Amino acid sequence: MLINEDIDYSENDSISLMLIEADYLFDHFPSHIYGALRPTEKNIFDNHLVQLFSGQTQSRVTGKKRSANIDPANLDLRTFKTSEMEFKILSPKQGTDLSSSESDSRFTLILDQYSFNPYQVGGGSGSYAGHEQEVQNRIRFNLSYLIWDNHQKKEIGWGKVTSNHRLYRENMAESYRSAISSAFQKIVDVSPFQPA
Repeated sequence: MLINEDIDYSENDSISLMLIEADYLFDHFPSHIYGALRPTEKNIFDNHLVQLFSGQTQSRVTGKKRSANIDPANLDLRTFKTSEMEFKILSPKQGTDLSSSESDSRFTLILDQYSFNPYQVGGGSGSYAGHEQEVQNRIRFNLSYLIWDNHQKKEIGWGKVTSNHRLYRENMAESYRSAISSAFQKIVDVSPFQPA
């Protein structure tokens, strides 16, 4: 994660979320690797994303913007670097203000290349006396993000985060929400947003 330390911000600054979605942008950026969501995951993104982010910050979260509400001519596929990696993300062009009447905010947290990957891990210390190792189902949430300053009209931070959570078959939606909350907490911890 890289944050521009010269940024002037206050505790009262607000944040909106913006999703990069293939449905609206694929025709303009066909080579970009977009996020992918299954129906349960999409339902959580559609109905709980703002609430999950609000739970990680005291900063005011004004709402969520959809890719359909931004002119693709105002976006570029850009490369960003952190100390660990280099990655591409769809970014507004310098000088773009993402504020709008429905979710005016100082900052916009842009979410791109989000995906959930279920996997299994063995539990315990191996097999012994005829007992098999317990297998644990888990979910990994991956996310690329960009923090856009609508006053300066440029990016002030970016990165990639991964979070893991146990996947409970009886309450999968809660497992997904926990993985998202954990990723948001990692972003807030290195951002200008006030932690909860």
